[in-house]
Order: sequence, then structure tokens, then C-alpha cells
Amino acid sequence: MSKIKSFFKKHSKKIAVSAVACMTAVIGCFSSFAAEAGQAASSSDLQSSFSTAISSIQGDILGYIGLALPIGLAIFGAIIAIKKGISFVRGLIGR
Repeated sequence: MSKIKSFFKKHSKKIAVSAVACMTAVIGCFSSFAAEAGQAASSSDLQSSFSTAISSIQGDILGYIGLALPIGLAIFGAIIAIKKGISFVRGLIGR
């Protein structure tokens, strides 16, 4: 049991990324494989549904990135400014 725990601790980030990728693929497949009751879905219907689902996921992800990017850049810029300001003041003081 300790070997399994150590494996998961060692590879936790890789496992998390793989799990998110798998969940995204499964969610995309739900809408692509959903067919009307009593009707068989053709290959072209499945391809178009899957393409639509992937495009929708892509749009959603890019929208979230567009929302989070300005905030992340502002926080990153503030951290860099504070660090540079502290080093500037230390340089003036002579430490």
C-alpha cells in the first residue's frame, strides 16, 4: 500500500492533468453520441456532433482564459514591481 501512495504522491500533477483531459473528452463525447430515441446515428452525424462539441469546449476554455489573463497579469506585475522596489530601496540603503 505504501508503494501505491508514494507513486501517487510522486506523480500527482501528471495524474491530475490526465484526469482532467479524460473528463474533457468524456464530456465532449456525451453530446456527440447522444441520438434521438429510436433513431440510429450515422457516422457523419457523429462527426458533426463531435466537431460541434469540441468547438464549444474550445470556445469556453478560450473565454475563461480571456477572463483570467488580465487578472493574472496584474497580480504578476504587482509582485514583480514589489520585488524590484524592495531591491531598489535596499540598493539605496546599502544593504
